[in-house]
Amino acid sequence: MTRILVCLATVLVAGIASAAGPAFWDSPERIAFTDGELMGAGLDAGGSLVPGLAAETVLADSSLVLWTAIAGDDGVIWAGSGHEGMVWKLNRRGDVSLVIDLEAEEVFSLMADGDDLLAGCGPGGQVFRIAEDGAAELLAEVPGGYAWDLERAADGTIYVAAGNPAAVYRLDDDGAELVVELPASNALDLAVREDGTLLVAAQGPGRVFHVIPKDRRWALILAMDQDEGRQIVRGPDGWYALGYQADGGNGSGNGSGLDGMGDLSMNPFDIMVTPDADVKPVRSALYKLGEKVSHRVWNSELVLTCAVWSEDHGWLGAGQRRHGQDARLYALDLPNGRRPMAGWQGGDVLELVLVGDDSDPDELLAVQAHPGRVTRLRVPERDEALALSPPLDGRHGTRWARLTWRGAAGGGEPRFSARAGMSPKPDEAWSPWFDLGGGRDLDLAGLPAGRYLQWRVAVAPGSRVDGVTVSGIEPNLPPGITHFELQPDGEVYRGGMMQGPENFTQRFPSGMQVEINTQSRDDRFLDRDRAATVRPVRALTWHAADPNEDRLAFQLFMRREGESTWLPVGDPGPDQVRVWDTSPLADGWYELRLIVSDHPDNPDGQAHTAERTMRSIPVDNTAPNLDGWKLEHHRDGFTLKLDARDAFGPLAGAEVRLPDGTWQRLDPKDGICDGERESFAAEVRFPQAWAPAVPRPWTVEVRVWDRQGNVARVSGVLP
Repeated sequence: MTRILVCLATVLVAGIASAAGPAFWDSPERIAFTDGELMGAGLDAGGSLVPGLAAETVLADSSLVLWTAIAGDDGVIWAGSGHEGMVWKLNRRGDVSLVIDLEAEEVFSLMADGDDLLAGCGPGGQVFRIAEDGAAELLAEVPGGYAWDLERAADGTIYVAAGNPAAVYRLDDDGAELVVELPASNALDLAVREDGTLLVAAQGPGRVFHVIPKDRRWALILAMDQDEGRQIVRGPDGWYALGYQADGGNGSGNGSGLDGMGDLSMNPFDIMVTPDADVKPVRSALYKLGEKVSHRVWNSELVLTCAVWSEDHGWLGAGQRRHGQDARLYALDLPNGRRPMAGWQGGDVLELVLVGDDSDPDELLAVQAHPGRVTRLRVPERDEALALSPPLDGRHGTRWARLTWRGAAGGGEPRFSARAGMSPKPDEAWSPWFDLGGGRDLDLAGLPAGRYLQWRVAVAPGSRVDGVTVSGIEPNLPPGITHFELQPDGEVYRGGMMQGPENFTQRFPSGMQVEINTQSRDDRFLDRDRAATVRPVRALTWHAADPNEDRLAFQLFMRREGESTWLPVGDPGPDQVRVWDTSPLADGWYELRLIVSDHPDNPDGQAHTAERTMRSIPVDNTAPNLDGWKLEHHRDGFTLKLDARDAFGPLAGAEVRLPDGTWQRLDPKDGICDGERESFAAEVRFPQAWAPAVPRPWTVEVRVWDRQGNVARVSGVLP
C-alpha cells in the first residue's frame, strides 16, 4: 500500500467573496460609511449616520495656504494668508474683499483691537496695525522672525508668542519688549488666564509653560510626547493643550514636565506633572492643564493640528488629510475615540475658529492649506445632512435589485436616492439621482442600467441610519484556467511529515513537496533503486479564476496517444494540485486534460465549464536492458565491459560499486552517457594507492539508469 501526502509551499486556495446569483454590498460591515463622503452627515458614538455639520466655502485663496482667521461680533470674518501676506474680509452677505497686501510673506496671527486689526507676520517678525480704511502701520519687529500668536490681557496689554528661539514679548509704544525667553524653538500659541498670567505652548520640543509677566518668570508645566505644543484651548472645565507630531515619533519623552530642563531654581512654582502610563499617544494628544497636575485625556494616530471645545458638539478636532480623503472634522470621544462629523473638499486644516453666541447653534471656521480655503461648518438644514456611498462595482452586468436600511426614523424617515453609470468615478454619463421613495425596502428596478451604483441618504434630525444593504443578481460567467503544468523533477530524500522512517519526499523546484510512504521493510538507505519507486509519481498544479468568484471543482483526465478514451485521474474536487502515480501504466506518451466547473455555486443548466489539454508527456517505467557483461582481473584492479540500451529514451548515467562498497561514476566509450544505446569498457584501478587492500573475493556491481530514474543493475564476483 502506498500513501501520498502533498505539501504546498504556497497555498493555492482562492478566497470566496461572492458567487453567481444574489450579491450584496453592506455598509458599514464591509464598506465603511467613511469610505464615501459626509456632506452634512456624521457618525454618532455607535457608528451610525446622523446629522453632522454642513460645509460651505466662504473663501478660496489663490495662494497655497491660509494660516488664520478670526470672527468679529458683527459677523465679519478676517483671514490671513501665506506666501502673499494678504488679509481678507468677509461680511455677513458673503462678500469677500482684500483688505491689504502687507509687506510680509506670511500672516500667522490676527487680533481685533477696537476698530483696528493687528497682524503678526513672518519671517520678519513684523506686527502691523491695520486701520478700518486698510492703512497699515508697523508696530514692532520681534527678534527671531516669527510672530505666531497675539493675545490681549484684561488690562489691555498685548502679548506676542514668537520664535526662534521661543519667547514672549509685550507690545508698547516703543515696539516689542521681551518678557521671557523659553527653552524651546518656537512659542506657537498663548492664552491669558484670569489672574493675568500666561499659558504658552511651544515647539521643539513640545512643552507648555506657565509665565508670570510681571516677574518675568516661567515654569514648565508639561513636557509632551509630541514635538509640537500646537494649541492652548479653553475647555469645559479649564485649560487644555494640543500636542502634535508630524512624523509619529516621540518628542521630549515621558510627559513628566521636568525632563531635560536643567536648572529650574529661577522658576519656583509649585506645579507638578504626572504622566499617564496607560495611554500612549501616537501622533496627537489632548492634555488637561491643572494647577498641580497635568495629564493626557485623549490620544490618536490621527494627525490633528487644531482642536476646539463646543458647547453643542463637545471636543472637535481637525488636521492633516489622510491619503485619498477630503478634509475631515472629528468629534473626539475621550480617551482615544474619534468619529467624523463633517467632510469636505480642501486641504489640511490649520485652525478651527468657534463662531456663535448663546442664542445660536455653534458654527466653526476651518482654515485650510494646500489649497488655501476658509470653510464654514454649521448645523445642516433638513435636506443637507447627506451621506454618499462610494461607487459600488456590480462587475459583470449585475442587475440591481433593492436597497434596505436599518436604523431609527425618530425625526423623520431618511430619504434615499441612487444613480448608476458605467465608469468607476461618477461623470456626466452617469444617470441623474433617482428618488427611491419611502420605506425600508426600496426597489432599484427602475434605476437605469449601469455597472456601478451609488446611493445617497438625507438624514433628518433625530433620525439615524445604522446600516445599508444593496443587493443585485449577478449573471453566471464561465471560469478560466490560467495555468496548468507538470512539475519538473526535483530532489528525492528520505523522511517527511508522515510518521515512519520508510517515508520518501520529492521536493519540486516550485516548492511543492510530494511525500510517499512505501511501507517497505527493506534497507532504508535511499539509493537510486529506492528513488526509482518515487519517480513515477508526477505532480501537476493548476490555477483557475472565476469572474463570479464561484467555488470551483476540478477533474483531471488522461489518455495514451492513439487512444480515444479519457480516463479520470483521481476524484473531482476543489484542490488545485494533483499527484499522478504512473507506475501501473504502460510506457508511452500520455495526454492530460483538466476540466473545471463552477457547479458548486450554480444549479444544473446554469453552470459553466472550461478545459485545457497539456502537451503529451512521457511515461517510462521500464529499466534499461543490460547485456554483454564481462568482468576480469587486471594487473592493477579489474576490467569490465557492458552494453546498455533503453527502449523509450536516452540513458542518463552509470556507476560502478567497487569491492570496498564505494560508488564511482562510470562513463561509456564515447565519454557521455546520453544515448539510447551506450557501450562501456573500463579499466578500474583498485585499490587506489592511498586505500587499504580488500581481501578477495571481490564483488563488483554496475547500475545504469534512464532519464525517468529507472535503474538496471548487474554484478559479478572476482575470486
